[in-house]
Amino acid sequence: MRFISETDLEDPVGSPAKGNVPPKTQRAWNMPIFSDPFNFTANWTGPDVCSYGGVFCAASQSNSSVRVVAGIDLNHADIAGYLPDELGLLTDLALFHINSNRFCGVVPESFKKLKLLFELDLSNNRFVGGFPTVVLSLPSLRFLDLRFNDFEGGVPARIFDKDLDALFLNDNRFRFGIPENLGNSPVSVLVLANNNLGGCIPGSIGKMGRTLNELILMNDNLTGCLPPQIGRLRKLTVFDVSFNNLQGPLPAEITRMRSLEQLDVAHNRLTGEVPANICQLPRLHNFTYSYNYFTREAPQCSRFGGGTVMMGGRIVFRIRAIRGLLESARRTLLSRLIVASLSAVAAGVGAGLSPLIGIGRPPGLLHHHHLHQSLPLLLDLTPLLPKPSPPMQHRRRHLLTKSLP
Repeated sequence: MRFISETDLEDPVGSPAKGNVPPKTQRAWNMPIFSDPFNFTANWTGPDVCSYGGVFCAASQSNSSVRVVAGIDLNHADIAGYLPDELGLLTDLALFHINSNRFCGVVPESFKKLKLLFELDLSNNRFVGGFPTVVLSLPSLRFLDLRFNDFEGGVPARIFDKDLDALFLNDNRFRFGIPENLGNSPVSVLVLANNNLGGCIPGSIGKMGRTLNELILMNDNLTGCLPPQIGRLRKLTVFDVSFNNLQGPLPAEITRMRSLEQLDVAHNRLTGEVPANICQLPRLHNFTYSYNYFTREAPQCSRFGGGTVMMGGRIVFRIRAIRGLLESARRTLLSRLIVASLSAVAAGVGAGLSPLIGIGRPPGLLHHHHLHQSLPLLLDLTPLLPKPSPPMQHRRRHLLTKSLP
């Protein structure tokens, strides 16, 4: 284990730290590091903290002659360690990004001192415990990314009262539903996917119409119906609620979502029909609605691969396809039966037999009223059998990757 400690920061001649970095900034570098395979922190020695890899300094807002640590960016360094309490001494910090490392433990309570922190990205690490409520006390925070960790428990309602622009909570262990005050949030991007939230989508979601641009709630064990209030999301371009347990019809109010470009409601329990006016939304480029219980799709939906969706859908569409094959096969076999029977009659008459006595069922043929019961045994229905859901890693992972571009 390696510690970046005060000893490493001491100036050998006792002069002020290079760049006039305050002593408290030097003390903040009590950083416990267990592994640094890319030697990202190799130059983290000496008093000049502003020269450290991944550290960015700027003039202090209160004293322009003093340089302070304004940003830390350790993205993709694969560092293993934990966050020390001393990081709370970096009170001028505006950006803290440690995406794609192996930091573990919990988020220090000392972060509440970071009153200027604007962006906090802890994604793709190994943090545990409940939602880090310390972030709720950060007045300047606008971007919060906690994806791909092991946070658990409930999502606090207060997070949706904060003035955030982007919120990523996907791929954790959150439960206990989406808070009812969801609609209070002014975010433009909200991703809660791949948790076990359960419950319904709150009707307050309609209040997000002025700001919300992308919403991804896939694989969250959501139940209930799609609330009609989603029709108020006039600026929404991406709406993904796939792989849940949503029921009921597609709300007619979806037709008001004129900015929609991608709509995914696949793998739910939705019923009714897929109407033309949804498929005709002016900006809609991708509409996926397979694996539901829809009984009808409008012809206008064929541009989204409607035929494929019907064959890949659930029971209703599959039965329709099977019935078509059965009817075709029944007619074919009936024709063969008639031809065979007429041949048998002709053969019997030629042999001097009575037509009524000579008409018999040729060996191997079935009487026509048994055909419907027997056809499934004669046809290969393997292509129509349900296929397992595709693995998550092969599905569209828009905004669900472990690192932002």
